[in-house]
Amino acid sequence: MDDAIKNDVPIAVIESLATCQDLRNIYVGSHSWKPLTQEDVRRFGSWWPFMEEFSLYQIQPRSEGQVSTPLGILQDFAQAWSRTLRKVVLPFDTEAPLPDSASVRAKFDALETLWVGSSPLQEGHVKYVVEFLKALAVGTLNVVSFYGGGGNSGYRWRVVNEEVNATLAIHSDEKISILA
Repeated sequence: MDDAIKNDVPIAVIESLATCQDLRNIYVGSHSWKPLTQEDVRRFGSWWPFMEEFSLYQIQPRSEGQVSTPLGILQDFAQAWSRTLRKVVLPFDTEAPLPDSASVRAKFDALETLWVGSSPLQEGHVKYVVEFLKALAVGTLNVVSFYGGGGNSGYRWRVVNEEVNATLAIHSDEKISILA
């Protein structure tokens, strides 16, 4: 595994851990990643049914034109580990189409943290990302970004975090307010 980490880590290398059925945390860094597929997540879920923390991160900044894993794949993560997964660390493509909230197939019962790294987020996509994440998360979901690439993506991810966790409350004076 060490040799693979020095270069790129293909999904096939991760297969060497498939026999570790009790694996609960995986942290793998690479110089670049190919996007995860639904099939990858299904295989991981069958290999490691008790996954609590899933972290695939990129050591170097994304290169121009590099494709990230679509954010919509979180549905597959929820199907694989809805009861056990507490943390996901993965750079995402937020421009890929997202399923509407009514078609979300599974929810996370345990997910507490979604670390999106430096995933860019366009202003026009914030609403759709919020709706999608609200449909997936049962409880409070801490959406964390580390955006050093300039622009407003860091701010937009903070907005996503606030809106995903906003709830409606009716006060005794019958006014409705949003609590973050």
